Amino acid sequence: MSVTYDSGADFIAAHSLFVALEEACLPMGSADTLPYLGMARGEFTDHGLHLPTHLDEASFDSFAEGMDRLEGLLTKLERESTQLGETLRYNRTRAIVAEGRDAS
Repeated sequence: MSVTYDSGADFIAAHSLFVALEEACLPMGSADTLPYLGMARGEFTDHGLHLPTHLDEASFDSFAEGMDRLEGLLTKLERESTQLGETLRYNRTRAIVAEGRDAS
């Protein structure tokens, strides 16, 4: 298996949000969500086989706002996907993020 790099704006934005949210979990009092974000990012990147070409700055005023933006991007990616494997991966990623949100 080989690694592919994705430069799609929505993929980059979602991955950048994952990183920013993981960094913000402890300072914003959402530590219970951290393991779910890690599992979701693993699913999102096909366990490291589908990676972004770069990361963008991702900021948000509250943890909930960041989670809302992430869920919106994941929904958009899933809706616009034309490949079954990719669609299923985005769907599973969204489910893990939602589960983590419920855990906090």
